[in-house]
Amino acid sequence: MFKWIEETDLSSFPGWNSGLILTNKEIRAERRAICDKCESRLMIMCTECGCVIRAKTSVAKEKCPLGKWGSSSL
Repeated sequence: MFKWIEETDLSSFPGWNSGLILTNKEIRAERRAICDKCESRLMIMCTECGCVIRAKTSVAKEKCPLGKWGSSSL
């Protein structure tokens, strides 16, 4: 469903300069592995913040509301 986030050149989208920076594959994989084991995961969603996990783990400035992973400077 959110595969386009990882495979699309977002620089062509309006608002690109507003600071949306994506993580690299390694950081996404690390974050998702943590979320996969989390008690707050409900299918594709995080019950703590209500975000879709695939999307949230792809954005560099995002962080886990439980402090399990932090934002990235990528």
